[in-house]
Amino acid sequence: MKRKGIFAAYGAALALLALASVYDLFLSARLYAPNCLFAWILEHYASVAAYGCYAFMMAVLAKGRHRFFLLGVFGFGALCVHSFFGIYGLRSWLLGIAFYGILVFFALYSAHQMSQARCEAWCKWILFYAKLMLVSYGIVLLIKLGWQRVRFRQIDAQHPFQCWWLPQLAGMAYASFPSAHTALTSSLLACFIKDVWKKRRISIGKAITVFGAIALMGLSRIIMGAHYLSDVCVAFLISFSVYVWLERKEKRKYGIWESRWKHGR
Repeated sequence: MKRKGIFAAYGAALALLALASVYDLFLSARLYAPNCLFAWILEHYASVAAYGCYAFMMAVLAKGRHRFFLLGVFGFGALCVHSFFGIYGLRSWLLGIAFYGILVFFALYSAHQMSQARCEAWCKWILFYAKLMLVSYGIVLLIKLGWQRVRFRQIDAQHPFQCWWLPQLAGMAYASFPSAHTALTSSLLACFIKDVWKKRRISIGKAITVFGAIALMGLSRIIMGAHYLSDVCVAFLISFSVYVWLERKEKRKYGIWESRWKHGR
């Protein structure tokens, strides 16, 4: 990504964060609509698509016989186990097991249809995506533990609204700041790294798709009262900063520092 694009993304996110510093509570009150179908679907079922992607990544690493295959299995398994917390009843457990079994079957089948060369190329991208996601998510979780900010839908007399820049320390059950959903969705920024490796310009369509998906997820979190605008902006800034850092490391690693990049053109 060129400097102009980086500065534009940072500028837009910081401008929204400045707006949130003044109108955070007002915007959440105006947008709060827990019955909104679009936001409800993203909150409850976006993870289904994510689990499918993670299963596919695990299968590709297995076909490529990559040394991090076991790490992929452990990560996917941890996500599956985590999703079962709060689920009660034998029928629900059996449905969950069947669902993940189907995901793994289709992931393994899709990976089997890939050529070895294409599989190796995917392995390279998957490892970049994994680094971006894990580092961003780790930073977000650490801040959540330190801030303990009350979500908009959790506000009551004992737990009032608190500005984003001040830790609220309301308790471990409160984790509004920053937005983990937005941080994980921002990992889609990894889609840009293939263009960096191939020394080609990022298409407008791809940029609109990636940033649009991040914006829709952030908006849905505000509509559901799970996060404020400031939570969303800070989560994006964290993930975007990690992406820029990893991209610069990739450029040094593969020697693709072009003169246009060096001079900011």
